[in-house]
Amino acid sequence: MLKKIALSMGVALAILASPVQAVEHRIEVHHGEFFPYVTYLQAGDTVRFVNLMDRNVQIKATRHYNRWYTGWMAPLGESVVTINSNTQLKFQNDHYSWGFQGELSFSPAPNS
Repeated sequence: MLKKIALSMGVALAILASPVQAVEHRIEVHHGEFFPYVTYLQAGDTVRFVNLMDRNVQIKATRHYNRWYTGWMAPLGESVVTINSNTQLKFQNDHYSWGFQGELSFSPAPNS
């Protein structure tokens, strides 16, 4: 009986200690907005930006020395950014007079 309990506890601990799988999130770049505006994620996740506009676009996030860029994406182009705990969470497209913003968040999603 004790052997079964010890084995069950060992299996439970192994499951709890398993690393969380990274998730890929998709953010669409539309004319004048990111969809979704806020993406809820965890460190280690990736974000795939997809340009659904009819022109080239670049997304950037800057804050002092902590910055990232997607590089230029052609129409229907994509760029993937890996998120870590030091990633700047607010980003923008400001290469046009109608620049727009989006946000990443480590907070739990409102529906979770």
